[in-house]
Amino acid sequence: MNIHKKLYATALLLSLSAAVLAQMPVQITGKLNKKRVTAVKLFKVDGKPEEIASSTPTAEGKFGFAFYPETEGLYVVGTGNANSPSDNYTFYFKGGEKLAVIINENNYEL
Repeated sequence: MNIHKKLYATALLLSLSAAVLAQMPVQITGKLNKKRVTAVKLFKVDGKPEEIASSTPTAEGKFGFAFYPETEGLYVVGTGNANSPSDNYTFYFKGGEKLAVIINENNYEL
């Protein structure tokens, strides 16, 4: 096998691996530790944040999301809105990740 075929095979394998990861869901579970219980939202960030999902916490504050990221990149989870970044926290997802997060009054814990 010559060097060009090896490089081509490696590039093909890497691109297929990236495509498979992009098709894997991201799982987000969490707990909202705030006095005022509000919906926890998920935003994709492509320039301006755009809300793609919302979860109403249980009486114990538990919430969750499972989604297939359209693209590898930045996503925001929090109780804020698209125009106000306060109470929103940014994470990088490419597909296949599991995030467990606790959202407190002014910060978050992983």
